[in-house]
Parts: sequence; C-alpha cells; structure tokens
Amino acid sequence: MKLNIRILLLGVITVWLSITGMARAQTVVWSENFDDGNGNSRWYADDGVWQIGSPTIGPETNSLGYRTHSGAYCATTGLTGNYPGGASSRLIRIQTFTVPAANQYPRLRFWHWYEFNNDNVGGFDYGYVEVKAGTNSWQPVSPQYVNFCGDWTYASVDLSAFAGQTVQVAFHIYGGLGGDPGWYVDDIAFETGPPVFSNPQSWANGMGDWYAETGTWQVGIAKKSDGPTTNSSGYETYSGTNCAATLLDANYEGNADSRLISPPFILPPSSSSPYLRFWHWYSFNNDYVGGYDYGYVEIRQGTNAWQTISPQYDNNSAVWTEPFIDLTSYGGEAVQLAFHISGGLGGTAGWYIDDVQVFPNTLSVNTNPAPTIGVMNTNINELVLWQYTPAVSGSGYTFGLSNAPSGMAVSSSGTISWTPVPAQANQTYPITYVLNQSGAVVAWTNFNVTVDVSNTAPTFDYAIGTQTVYATTLLTISDPATNTDIWATSLTYALVSAPSGVGINPNNGLVSWTPTTSEVGANTIYVSATDYDPYAVNSQQLSVTNSFNVTVKGVTPPTFTQSPTNVVVGVGQKFGFTVAATGYPTPTYQWQFSTNGSTWSNLTGATGASLSFGSSEVTNIGYYRVLAANTAGTNTSSSVSLTFLNLAMYAGLDIVGAVGAIYNIQSTSDLGSTNWTTLTNVALPSQPYIYIDYASPTNSKQFYRANPQ
Repeated sequence: MKLNIRILLLGVITVWLSITGMARAQTVVWSENFDDGNGNSRWYADDGVWQIGSPTIGPETNSLGYRTHSGAYCATTGLTGNYPGGASSRLIRIQTFTVPAANQYPRLRFWHWYEFNNDNVGGFDYGYVEVKAGTNSWQPVSPQYVNFCGDWTYASVDLSAFAGQTVQVAFHIYGGLGGDPGWYVDDIAFETGPPVFSNPQSWANGMGDWYAETGTWQVGIAKKSDGPTTNSSGYETYSGTNCAATLLDANYEGNADSRLISPPFILPPSSSSPYLRFWHWYSFNNDYVGGYDYGYVEIRQGTNAWQTISPQYDNNSAVWTEPFIDLTSYGGEAVQLAFHISGGLGGTAGWYIDDVQVFPNTLSVNTNPAPTIGVMNTNINELVLWQYTPAVSGSGYTFGLSNAPSGMAVSSSGTISWTPVPAQANQTYPITYVLNQSGAVVAWTNFNVTVDVSNTAPTFDYAIGTQTVYATTLLTISDPATNTDIWATSLTYALVSAPSGVGINPNNGLVSWTPTTSEVGANTIYVSATDYDPYAVNSQQLSVTNSFNVTVKGVTPPTFTQSPTNVVVGVGQKFGFTVAATGYPTPTYQWQFSTNGSTWSNLTGATGASLSFGSSEVTNIGYYRVLAANTAGTNTSSSVSLTFLNLAMYAGLDIVGAVGAIYNIQSTSDLGSTNWTTLTNVALPSQPYIYIDYASPTNSKQFYRANPQ
C-alpha cells in the first residue's frame, strides 16, 4: 500500500500521522507540487534551462502516465529535450521564509530524479540545493547530485544552520557538458518538528523520516529478478511487504555512492550496552579486474563526520543475515545511522535492508518547546555604557548576537554590553539575540537599539599662561577649542568677561587687545566656546569657559643707566663704546658719529647697546653718541670722543666733485718735475672728500694732485 499525501500550500499545515507502531507530528511550513499549473508565479529560473510542466522525456511514467513523481507537473531541466552544455542556472523560489530554531529541526524535503552527463575525461555535471540569507551570497546546503540516481528518490536537506534567518531556496544545475535529461524536482516541502526514529523500523509505513542522501535508495516493494528469494508472503523482504533497497525495480547504477540516512535519535547510556541489529541481503558487483562494490554501516554524532562501524559487505550474501554492531562507545549521544553503498561498477541487485532495531531501546531527540526570550526595543546614548540582560526561560544556554554592531558583545551570562562611539549615533540597529544549546541554535529574537546623539561640551585645547604686554601695544592670543561630537556643526567663540577694548574672532577664538595706559596692571579675560548639535537629545548647545591673565606694563621713555666714555687709543688698535638704558617698551639703539661735535650722522648697522671696531683708523677720530628710543620717547646719550695717542701729521687732499666721480691721486717731491707717481684711484663716496696719505709722515716734502678721469 502506498500512502500518497498531496499538499500545495504557501501557509503552514500541521500533519499528524497515527500508524501502528509510529506516532509522528510534523509541520509543513510550505509545500510545492506544481500541479496547479501556476508554478511559474512562485518560482523562476535565473539563467534559463529550468521549466515547469509535464515532461516528455526523462523518468519512467508514474501510475497516472506522467513522467513526474506524482501528479502531472514537476520542475525540470529536461521538459522536452536534454539540457544544453554550459548550463548554470537556478530554479529559485520567489517568496522568502524564516527558518525556525534548530531544535525545531527545519529541513527541506523533496523527491527528485536526475541523470547528468558524466564524461570522466571532460569532467561531470551535477546539481545541488542552495540557500541565500537576505542579500548574502548563495550557499550550497546539499551534496552534489551526480551521475544517474536510478529512479525517484526522497531527499532531505538540513537548514538548521540558517536558524533565525530569512532565506530563499534554489535548485542549481551546473552542466558544462550537457546532453542528458538533467534534474527533475517534485513534491517539495519545508518541514519542522522533531523527526521520529521508529524502533524497530520495518518500513511497513514507508520511508518516514529516513532519506536518500544522493539517490539510489528507495523504500517499498522490491521487484527484481536477481533479488533475494521471496518470503512466505511472496515478497523480496525478510518480513512483511516493504524494505529499503538500492532501487526497487532495477539494479543499482554504476558510480552509485549514496547513504540511506536515519532520523536522529538518542542512544541509551553506555552502561546499557546499546547495539544495532538489522536483517540484510546483498549482491554487489565483484569484477576483480575493474574493482568491486560494497556497502557498510556508518554513524555520526550531531554534525560530525560519518564513522564506519561495520565491515565492508561485498560480493553476495546468498541469504538474509542479521549482523550485530556494538554501539556502546556512542552511548547517551544523539546520533544518526546510515547504510552506505559504494558502487562504482553497478549492474546487480545491490543491498536490501529490513527490520532495523537498536537495543535495548532509543530515546527521541529533544522535543521541548523553544525557550522564550523577553526583549524590548530601546534607545541609548552614545559614549555611555549600556548593559541589558534579556529575560530567558530555562537554563544551560550559551548566548550569541547576530548583526551586532562593532563593539557590542554578549557575556557568558547573557548580558549585552555596548558603548557606542559617536560615529554609531543617530542610527537604529536591528539585533538578533540567539540562544544556543549543545552547539545548536534553540531560540532567537529580534529587537532594535537606537543610538541617540548625546551632545558633550567642547574642550579648550590648552591652558593659557599669564601674558605680558605694554600699554598701547597690540596683544593677540589664540584660544582654540575642540568639539569631539561628530554631529555638531560648528563652534562659536565669545567674550564672557574682559577689559574694555578686547575683541575676539567668533569663528576661531583669536583674542586681540591694545591696552591703554589706564589699564596698566593685572587683567583677566574670560572666553567661551559654544557648540551646536542639531541631533542631540539632551542639549543642542553646550558651552565651556576658559580664562587667562594679562599683565599690562606702563609706557616709560628710555633712561640711560650706563653712558659711553671717551676713548684714547693708538693707531690700529681696536676700540668701542657701551651703554645701557631702561624703559617700556624696551628701548632700541642707534649710534651716531660727528667730526665736529655738531653735525651727526647715523652709523649703518650700529643698533646695539655696544659699538666696537676691530682696528682704529684716522677716519675714526671724532665724536660718538647713541639714541635710545621707544614708543614713549627718545633719549640721547652724552657725546664722547675718540682720540689717538702720539698723533702724527698726515698730508692729504680736499676733493670737491660729483659723488661717484673717479679721480687719479698722484704725488711728487719736486713740484717742477714732470714725474708724478700715481698713489690710487678713488670714486668719491661723498663730497667734499678728504684723501689722506698715511705714508706722508715719512716724507720731508710732498706735493699732491687729483686728476679727474
């Protein structure tokens, strides 16, 4: 008897099956059989190849005469012809759905038939199921379906890794070679609810929650000419009418590599010495030249790798036998069993499995309702530590966050902590709070955290020490501030309190002041900096004040505290004069020279308190004085003289001519002689210009003339 339940829904249906030896509840969140003729309104091909309809090639016809698993329509890459080479296309369900918690065992179940090109030289084609969460990339969630499945088989794909996420599902063909019918998919269902491991399992009620990993395995009434001898009831089983087999009506295909996988269940503790018994019959291809095919039993704990727990069954068993497999080392664990065929050659009846039983008993996997989580949307302030512990029912969880912004963390006790930085303010963050148990997601909830902008007052960059300025002199002081709030648009500076005449630039805080003589003494200037933050929830404007002192000194004219003194030196000796003067502002100096004590000229570059010469010359003989000046006035020092000791008599010329004119200076000891000696050529630096012949003291008589050139 074949139980055929047809459901086409986009909603949620709970199906109860009450059958002798098995009570099972499952929730079909949505299902698809394509038979209403509107499948294209719910599915689409992203790059061709896929069609929905009634195929004319591919699988054998069903009892209704259609090449589908049931009904008239299915989705396929070979509706009327083989798929083309280079095909790479997804059949995508348009509507998204949210995957529930892992303890609800979310899974995608579907019937499929496939035959892909498997040119071992040029590569091979295949199909696989994919899931896309939100706008993320597509992720494969099934094995690759390759070669030829042999017939319609029932697959199951675990989606618990996407618990709490909104996803789409797709069937993806990758056909670089083409030339075969491809992939046919029918009777798809997204189910939740704990799967049931019937113990013992006789297959009398169909496949239940078992499934074929990559084709080949079927459950039902086997009919093969080279299968086991029929039992007393006329069936190719150990008992009853149904069994599991590597194809019911045909020999398994070459390159078959597939598991018949059980639903998860919990073994009794190791102290109970659990073990596995089952009846099986097999006939594997044993071509010693090309290798040999075989089967073996595997077990896995949770999502860990499969482990082999039986010998390899190869060749021909001849009769039904009942192996014994010790499961003590897996006692107390949640496990799955698998019967794995590795059939590179194919062409024989294969493997038959019946009356599977775990002793002394098994426990169902966790069916407790999902824990509850109490959370609420909240607003928090930037730069302020926020801590929140959601209310959770039950215990023994580890906690996680999905979509958490940078800096947010959850502790081992479930407390969320976060100090948002200014760049994270003025935004709302959707957060997913996740409960994990035994490495799987068991519950989650979503809530929003909005980070409000919280204005903080600006700060002045540094403290300004006491400033000193003279009355009537300009003082400028930079008093900048910094605003750390990235949402604030500007800073405005102002004077809070200051003497008369003080000014400030409102844009940069530059203070300027020229105090008067009436403001001599100590003064204090107070400056404020005010920000403006239009998004702030506390105050859009906040100010800070800075102050500094200014000492104003009075203006006084220069007064000499040290005057220059007369100097007497020999010819060629160094000499100099030094003065000192006080006054506010500090005086500046200008030295002057006079040959007669009444007409004075400034000495170029002589602007220090000291005037010095490295070697004295006759031209240095004269009078010297210095002017000391500031804004309050000018004071002139007493004049002093430079005289030479043992002064010799020198002869010279007083030349009057144009400044810059060049004269040839000549001399002779005999005025009547025509023999004149050139002494030098001079360009008159000024006029009148006195030329002195420093060699004249050694001459008893000498005449001079200046010839213009």
